[in-house]
Amino acid sequence: MIECKTYRFRGHSRTDTAPYRKPGELDEWRQRDPITILKDRMIANGQLDEVEFAELRQAAETAVIDAVEWAKNEPFPPLEALYADVYYEG
Repeated sequence: MIECKTYRFRGHSRTDTAPYRKPGELDEWRQRDPITILKDRMIANGQLDEVEFAELRQAAETAVIDAVEWAKNEPFPPLEALYADVYYEG
């Protein structure tokens, strides 16, 4: 079993400034960011440097952007596909 706790750094929408957060809450969660923690550990261990990290981050962002563009250009699935692969029986 893998338990993954996440935190939304932004509000619920573009206009949500998240006034419901306690002061300092966002900063506390940013310090717990697993990507930053892994990056810092790998740099400390000599497995990665800042340039390599920037290249990896850019490659990941490009992959996401490409996937979104591909999805936007795909036709909508037929209506009868709405319930396909929703339930597992067997």
